[in-house]
Amino acid sequence: MSMSRPFDLLKDLNDSKHLWKIAVRVNEIWYVQLPPKPGHLEMILMDCKGDKIQVSVKKDEFNEWREKLVENKTYVMHNFNVMLNDLQFKACDHAYRMQFTAGTTLKERDFPDIPQFEYDFKKFGEILDGNFQPFLLVDIIGVVDKLIFKQTEATLKKVIFNVKDFVGDVITCTLWDSHAMKFFNYYNNNQPIGEAMIILLTNARVKEGQGSFFIF
Repeated sequence: MSMSRPFDLLKDLNDSKHLWKIAVRVNEIWYVQLPPKPGHLEMILMDCKGDKIQVSVKKDEFNEWREKLVENKTYVMHNFNVMLNDLQFKACDHAYRMQFTAGTTLKERDFPDIPQFEYDFKKFGEILDGNFQPFLLVDIIGVVDKLIFKQTEATLKKVIFNVKDFVGDVITCTLWDSHAMKFFNYYNNNQPIGEAMIILLTNARVKEGQGSFFIF
């Protein structure tokens, strides 16, 4: 009787071979459009150890994979390219990224041992000390301290606010467009009176300015 090949861990993926077999959860899927380049699909996959890797899907294969992949579902995946993570902004700190090919196969399968969420919150103190990588997107959590600026009527929607973490350090955050409106609508209409508003941002970019800014 043949034995099934064991799953590889995401932390072990590299460009030395192509025959990988992984069991992962699709954490996030989003579409990237940076003219004049053609758009493409991006994903974050996570395995049972909580390790993550970023995946790119070319424009001409977008529709095929969009129909087969669902956020928060778990899959077995074979036959994909692994290459150095040379993306301008990295959603995880894996040295490599994946790219689906015409030969990539996947099958939905239940893996309850793969966590649904795994955050690596960046400490505000590290950001204020300059201890961050500008190309690496981060997760943050904190209490909304003060609304500084809102622009919700114009075409370009924007809100700026201060966030305080649980040791008292404060940074400034900027949200745009739909994220700005989602924040502002809750801040203005749904926040219970007298209760602190907790905000959790994922895939936020740290940008130096007059203070430190997160651009979601």
